[in-house]
Order: sequence, then structure tokens, then C-alpha cells
Amino acid sequence: MSSYMRAAVTGELQYLGDHRSFGEATMVVIRSDVARGRIRNISASAACRQGGVIGVFTADDLLAEFGEVPFIQPRLTGGLDVESFRLQPVLAVDEVRYVGEPVAVVLAESIAEALDAAELVEVDIEGSRASSSIDDGELLESFAGVEGDAECVFENAPVVIEREFRIGRQCPSPIEPRGLIARPASANDRVEIIGWTKAPHWNRVELARQLGIPPEAIRVLEVSVGGSFGTRGEFYPEDFLVPWCCLKIGRPVRWVEQRSEHFLAANQGRSQSHRAAIAGDRAGRILGIRTDFRADLGAYVRTSGVVAPRMTATMLAGPYAIPHSYAHCELVMTDRTPTGTYRGPGRVESCFVRERLVDIYADAIGQSPTEVRLKNLIGEADIPIQRQPIDGGPRVEIDEGHWEDLFQSVVSEIDWSNLRHRRSQGERIGVGLACFIERSGLGPWESASVKVDSDGGIEVRSGCTSVGQGLEETFEKIAASSLGVDGRRVRYLKMDSDVGGEGIGTFASRSTVMGGNAVHLAALEVIENAKRALEVRKPFSGGDWEYVNGVFISGEGERRVTLAEVASDQDEGYLFAEARFENDKVCTDFGAHAAQVLVDSETGKVEVERLILGFDVGPCISEENVKGQLYGGAVQAVGGALFEEVLYDEYGSPLVTTLLDYGLASAVESPEMTVILETRHPSPLNPLGVKGCGEGGITGTYAAIANAVSDAMQDSGFVNRLPIRMEEVASHLRDVASTA
Repeated sequence: MSSYMRAAVTGELQYLGDHRSFGEATMVVIRSDVARGRIRNISASAACRQGGVIGVFTADDLLAEFGEVPFIQPRLTGGLDVESFRLQPVLAVDEVRYVGEPVAVVLAESIAEALDAAELVEVDIEGSRASSSIDDGELLESFAGVEGDAECVFENAPVVIEREFRIGRQCPSPIEPRGLIARPASANDRVEIIGWTKAPHWNRVELARQLGIPPEAIRVLEVSVGGSFGTRGEFYPEDFLVPWCCLKIGRPVRWVEQRSEHFLAANQGRSQSHRAAIAGDRAGRILGIRTDFRADLGAYVRTSGVVAPRMTATMLAGPYAIPHSYAHCELVMTDRTPTGTYRGPGRVESCFVRERLVDIYADAIGQSPTEVRLKNLIGEADIPIQRQPIDGGPRVEIDEGHWEDLFQSVVSEIDWSNLRHRRSQGERIGVGLACFIERSGLGPWESASVKVDSDGGIEVRSGCTSVGQGLEETFEKIAASSLGVDGRRVRYLKMDSDVGGEGIGTFASRSTVMGGNAVHLAALEVIENAKRALEVRKPFSGGDWEYVNGVFISGEGERRVTLAEVASDQDEGYLFAEARFENDKVCTDFGAHAAQVLVDSETGKVEVERLILGFDVGPCISEENVKGQLYGGAVQAVGGALFEEVLYDEYGSPLVTTLLDYGLASAVESPEMTVILETRHPSPLNPLGVKGCGEGGITGTYAAIANAVSDAMQDSGFVNRLPIRMEEVASHLRDVASTA
């Protein structure tokens, strides 16, 4: 068992709530309860008179200190012009644009005192008409991309299917909401930050820019995290407000997001509407695919707000040899919580649209969905393929075409005879398929270090960070394998920016590909450093040393020196190496999912009975870890496909602010799952040959469930929106029964 797993099962992991500092103050954020309006006045006099209150701060305090209110810069822009973006201020200035926007903060000695004082702060906002849906959103910018001659194909194709699809807003909802602790460092007016995870290096630079201090004045310490799913990949207003308050009062400051706040303040995902079409011949060959769609960015363009719509357009053709495609997107702003990256951003959406069209097309030409997919999957004769339909957008390079075997393996796991039998007994049961590709291992580089102590202990650090996905175990295994030593000797150390150097972070299924290969290269460099030491230092010099599993052997084996012995002979008392893995290409991973559902004819309730998750992961560092990633992603997809949606009223007020309203998928809704891993095809893009798997369980499952429900309803075109509402299923069944 890895050190991480031991700590997890014994309760030794240190989460944000486990960190306490002497003299710590608590911050509470006062948020707008109006979706759109002008701030007329904020009165905090009554709150400031309360016991335990340290202070109440508004945008006026920021203006007095900085001359302006800092804005949050985007991290990933997708090649779009940042000058056109509406960027979020860390505290609202003059106006608010969504319910939940920070307008002030209260500092107090305890959370209870801070909450009581926050109730006394009077915020006077003159409301105005809000944009409350994607349909009436304000156009920010549009982009379009084309591969081949889609216009000609759709004018002349024998079969053209056009449909409208919609994917609702969803909330990432990790088990542990966000939080941050800032505390003054002991010297040089530095500040220490605990709580950043996915992109701490970028956040450090962004905070330094906003505060007007050098990045070196900020120390970042990694902490264990109970999930991310995209929500921790942003720089939020609180990421400025907590350290700013810390520096202002000269004391540690803590802020922990309440669950109700999470629904108002943390980035949300999905929220797209499509008018899409597929063109093909009557033999089952897909000739073209297109979509005109809107993507709701919410009130502001967040750190990575444009990533999902750009990825939707780029990944539209998916794993099929479709020669012609067209995508046009309108980025719209609404007076709702900003959107960002939620697990599988853009890929879930494009997969849903594409795979629904494939099923409807197959039905229209009288072929099975399985048959049509097999005819169109990219094969060896089709590669290499390069796609970059959006100027400045991400490039998809496909140099693998061995996907048919994995798809067939998934299909063969379906119990077709049992399906036919149950249908003959009157059950509304259906099976759906979905195929997809992923882009994993986003570069351009990542760093790592490996240290061997004199007692043989090995420490590993990485520029990537763990968000609860078991990265610690993976990196420990890579280091142990690369060094050829017992894994129990290896220990992963969490990030400390004062020790671990630079990095890029954990997102886009990049950690194992980029960070893991950096660990591998650092381990090899340790061996080389040890060899060089053996060549020049007595009493080891003069030998022809060969390294085997932690031991250097010379001659016929008469002389044997362990890594620990070489380390103890160094002036520092240890061996150390840093490495950077660089790669400007991403891995293309293939997945195929199948879902089996049962629809209750009386209530319309959909039960997902079984999921089959096929994924081409390349060499598998930890099979249990990979399966865990697929299981977790698939359960999220069950919720996203069937009932998770953040709804708003006509005034822009959210109707969902608790888990009772939202309803996450639980163990009750978790189906039987079978995972099929394809491990025979290493990626040629990195020394370990690995591919990322973080989105491998979620991307195709939404679409597979949608196709399965349509199959159960015996109507290939039935599902056109996600989530699939039980009342709509029941209404359709009543209509069918009344006309029968």
C-alpha cells in the first residue's frame, strides 16, 4: 500500500479544515442577492459594532489602497482576444451582475461572529432587468471553424438529419467545497497560502500581480483535497480577498466555502444549446457533421471560461473519419454565475450532440448504431489525421487507428439475449453506445525532483498537485519502477513553492503524462548522478559500474554499492536530481461506453442498470487508480444525464442552492459497472507511453445514457436535452398510450 493510501485509510491526510494557526481570523463574504443592479450604498456601521468583528471591507477600501479594484485575468483564452472579455472584479464596483457576486467581506474572531455581523451589513442595490437564460444572453463574441467543404456536402448528401440539443447548467460539487488560508510569513512581509490546488503556480503569479508584490513573496503549500472536477482550476475573488485581508490585519485569515455558497460562487459547467446536423449516404458512411451553438459564459469570463466551447467545436467529429465538419459558436453573457471547466469540458457536450446524431442517422437508414459506428471509426488506413477547425484553437492529431477492437469488446459485453427476453416481457429496457476521443497530457512542460537519502529513503516532488485522484500513489510507483526499488521506500511530498520549484499544475488529464514522465526522468538523472559520483569519489572509483534495482555492480559482482551508500558519501548526504519533461503534442485517447437503462412506464423514472466503460489508457501504472477514475467519472455522468441541473427563475435568481434541490448521484443511483482497459498501445509521445484518464469515465457516459433512454422509448430521436427529466419521459409515455 502506498504512503498516500495508508494516510487516507488511517485518517492521517491533512485537509484544509485540519490546519489551524494561532490568532486566526475568519472571513465571510457578503454576496449580492440581486442578479443585476446598481449598488447605491453599503452600510456596515452596525456590523462593526458587534463583538469580535475586526473589520468590514468593500471595493472602496481597495480603491483607497490600489487606486482601482483588481480584476481577474484569464489563464486559458483559446486564442480569443482578451480585450473583448468582461473580466470579474474581486469585489463588485458600482454594479452587480449575478446572484452570489462578492460585494463585501467581514473579518471576525470566529465564524459565528462573522456570520452574525454579515447579517447586519446593509447592501442597497437598485435592481434592473437580468438576462436569465442562454436564449436572451448578450453576444460577447463568436467564432467559426471548418474542415473540408461542409456546405457542399450538406447540400448534396443523400441523408441529412438536423436536430436541436440542449445541455443544462451543472455544478461540479466536490465533496469538499473550496477554501483558503493565508498567514503572514515570519520575515520579509511574505504571505503563505494554503488551499490552491489545480494551478497553484499560475495563481501565485496572478495574486502577485494583483497585490503588486513579487511572486517570491508568496509561499504556496499544497494540502489534501476532497475533489476538484474543474471547480478548483480558477482564480476566484476569494483567492485575492483572503491574502489581502491577511496582509491588511497582519494575522492569519481563513475562509471556507459553505455548500450554499458553492452553488452561487463556484464556476458552473456545460450550459450549451445546439442546432446540429449530420450528413451521410444510405450505406452508413458519415460524410459531414455541423453545429451552430450558443455557450453561456455567465456574468464574467472566468479564468478558463472559453475553454469548453472551444473544445466543443474542436472535438465535434470525435473518433470518426468524417472528412467535412463545421462549427459556429456564439459566446453569450448572462446574469448568472460564471461558467468554467467542469470535468470533460467541451468533450461531454460535443460527444452528446454527435452520438445522438449518429443513432438518429442509423435509424433513418435502417442500420444498427453498432454497425454505423464500426463503419466510421478511424482505422489504420485513415491516419494520420490533423484537425484544427478553429483558428487559434487546440489541434487534434490522431496517429492511432486500432480502436475497433476495444469498441467490439464493449459491444460483446452487452447481454443482447437477456435484453430481448426482458423486452418480450414488456419491460422498457434500452441500450445505448457512445464513442469518443480525449486530449490528455497537455504541455508544454512539467517538472519533478527525486531525492535519495543516506538511509535509502526516496522523496518525490512534482509541479503537479493532487486533487484527490491518487496522484501520490502514481508518482511513487513511477519513481520506484524507474529506480528499480521497493515502493515502500518512496514518499511523495506535497508542493511547497519554497522547495519544489516551478510547475504548471493538474488539469486536462495531464498529471501522469507530464508530471509522471518528469518524475521518471528525474529518477534516471539520479542514477546518472550516482554513476558520476562513483567514477570520481573514493573508495568507489575505478570500477565499471552497472545499475540494477537500486544497486551498482562492478566486475563480476565482487563490488556492490547501493544508492543509499552513494548518497551517504556525498557532501550533502543525499543524491538529488530535477527534471523537466517537455512535449508540445497531446495524447489522443479513445473510449467507448455502453449504458443499459430501465424506464418505469408509470413514472418515467430512468434507472441506469449497467455501464460498460472501455478506455485506451496505454501502459497502466495503477489499474485500481485508473478504474477508480473511470468509476467516479461515470457516476458523475449518471447524475448529469438524469437529474443534475442548476435552474434560474426569470429574474436571474438561482432555484438551486442546496443538495436537496440539486440531487447528486449517490450509491443508490450508481449502477453495476464493467471496465475494459486497452493497455497494448503505448503513446509514442512520452517515455512511459502513458495516456491520461481523468475524463475517461464521464465523456461518453452522458451520450450512452441518452441513447439508451431513446432506445428504451423505441424512438431514436426522443432525447434532445440533458438532463433527461422524468416528467418529460412520463408525459411522452402517456401521449403514446393515449394514441395507441
